[in-house]
Amino acid sequence: MDPDRVQRYLAKFEKFEYFYNQFSKWLDQHPIDSIDPEKDAHWLYAIVHVFQNISELISDLVAMILKDLGKTIMIIIPTIKLSINFLLFLKNLGIV
Repeated sequence: MDPDRVQRYLAKFEKFEYFYNQFSKWLDQHPIDSIDPEKDAHWLYAIVHVFQNISELISDLVAMILKDLGKTIMIIIPTIKLSINFLLFLKNLGIV
């Protein structure tokens, strides 16, 4: 497995984690029922953008894991962490 590729994936995990933490803080201060689409459009756009990136990331990760299963141990833990954070993110939105 290409070490640069692993680093790119880890950077994506860190970006998602940062966004998730920022959004969680914002959501704690703004209940989902009080979101104004006009005032909070940048957050709504960011949510859509993150969902798109997450689906691409998961697809790439699955392909990478299937290609080289034995060498992906170093990304298994971040993958699990991403999945848990993503489920918590959906729970905070009231989707799950």
